[in-house]
Parts: sequence; C-alpha cells; structure tokens
Amino acid sequence: MCRSTNTAVKSTLTAESAAAFLCSTSKDADRHKRMSTAIRNVWQGDDCEIRRCEECRFGFGNPFVGGDAQFYSIMHEQHGYPSWRWDYDMALANAPAGGQALDIGAGRGFFLKGLAKGWSRFAVESTQTMKSLLRKDGIEAFDDLAEAPDSNFDMVTMFQVLEHISDFRGVLSECFRVLKPGGSLIITVPDADAMFDQEVLTGCPDSPPNHVAKWTPDTLARVLDELGFVVHSWAPEPPTWKRVRAMMHIKLMAQATHDKSWASRAYGIKNRNLRAAALAGLAGLGAPAMLPRLKQLRAGGAFGIVATKGPAASVATTG
Repeated sequence: MCRSTNTAVKSTLTAESAAAFLCSTSKDADRHKRMSTAIRNVWQGDDCEIRRCEECRFGFGNPFVGGDAQFYSIMHEQHGYPSWRWDYDMALANAPAGGQALDIGAGRGFFLKGLAKGWSRFAVESTQTMKSLLRKDGIEAFDDLAEAPDSNFDMVTMFQVLEHISDFRGVLSECFRVLKPGGSLIITVPDADAMFDQEVLTGCPDSPPNHVAKWTPDTLARVLDELGFVVHSWAPEPPTWKRVRAMMHIKLMAQATHDKSWASRAYGIKNRNLRAAALAGLAGLGAPAMLPRLKQLRAGGAFGIVATKGPAASVATTG
C-alpha cells in the first residue's frame, strides 16, 4: 500500500491447497476441483505468496489479484448473506441524519432496509438475482459503481468488500467522486492482524484470491487521506462468543485438508444432521486445547472506519 519493497513472505499456497482450505475434497470433491481450476485461472499459474509489508504492515497476495466472477460463483454456492451484523450497527451510529445512501456490494440489501425513514436507497450489486430482489424492495441497483452519478450521495458504505479488491485506489476514488462534499464514507474490513493470527490459531490461512488485501486501521486511513478524505475515527469489532465458534469451525476446515483426519471423515458424511453432530463433537474434543487462547479467539476480527469527503487532513483514531 505504501509502495515499499520491504516485504516478508508469511505463507505460500498452491491453487490446490488454497482450494482445499476453502472446500476440501471430503466436503465436496467436485466443488473443490472447480475451485482449484478457478484459482489457477485467476493467478495465471499455480502458486501464490501471502506477503506483509515491513513498513506499513499491509498484507497482500502475490500475485495481487482478486477473485473473478467464476471464483465467486463457486464460493457463493455455500454462502448466504447475514441478515444483520455488527458492521451495520457501527454504520448507523455514525450515519448522517438522512439523504441518499449507496451501499457497495449490498447483497440482499439488509443494511439499506434498516435505515430510518428519510433515506433514499441505492446499491451496487453485480449479480442479476440480487439486483432483481433489491429492485423489488424499492432499492435502485447499479451494475457497477461507475454508473453512479457524480456528487450525488450523502453516505456511501462498504461492508467487508474492500479486502476482495486489488484496485482499491480506483474503487475509493470512485467513492470520492459519487459523494457530495462533506458526505460520509463508512467502510468495514477484516483486520490484518486477525487474519494473520487466524493461521496461527487454527492452521488455516486467510488466503487469496478471496481476501487479496489485508488492512490495518493505519493503512486504510493512509490511503483515504491520500485520496482526499478526512478520516474521523475507527472502531474495532467487539469481542463475541460467536467468533470462537467460527474459529473452531475454521480449525476443522484446516484439519479436513488431511484426507485421513477425523474432520475429513466427518465432512464426508452425507446425512446433514449426522455430519453436523460429528463436527460438533470434534469441535468439543478440540476445545480444551484452544482455551489458553480464548481471549484471542473471542477478539473481533474486523474494524470499521469513518471518513468524509474533503481536503486531506491528519488522522484521528479511536478504539
């Protein structure tokens, strides 16, 4: 992010290993094979490094390229959109009183529908299915951020989207363009330290081409300042027991990459209820070994940052 060449390799992956962490062969062999192929196409090769800048602490995949439509169509076969999340509460607490709101990567539009009366709601969403649902709910949906008009919005939001994008300066510049002077930009992203800690705690790296960029509050504030935003505050995701459950699940996913492991056998169970029971039992057996790191496991894995469109200014941080 700071254009330094002083970087260190933290992990190395092949397309096969990256696909295995996202979907093991025991879980779904066909999906794993398709994902491996999609990752090779994105990387234009078989190998990727996860690096971290020794100067600014920004983390990134090398090659530095995010997943394409084919990759994410496979990813989303088993992922839905959460109905509500801490990001939305953080954004509502920092939102202007009303006006025109644009949510980038809006999914089902839950945040926009959660805004108070007095807001006009707009979205950027690439999938035709989601656009149709958004429009049915009275939300105008753009295919691309470039379609949005200049200086039109009082608030632009991006909830855990920027980490997927390699052209982050281009996207943030577009956010600057579409905001009214003084308009608010609210972004949440996974925290780089938490993403690197994940591999230590669970054995499962947070891998490209899904999360290609790994942000810290300072690096995100720096690039926003560079592009003309005034950064006002940032806040970490609060600790939660739900995070512990998620980390235990990620650890099982890492164990399932080994074909003869108990996790691999559990994921291979065809009956959904029996599979869930087997995985819950394995998680319970592994819980005592994770107890010494309970504080790290509970810690929020993301942060939010609040900025406004204006002249560059020094950064004040909270949280």
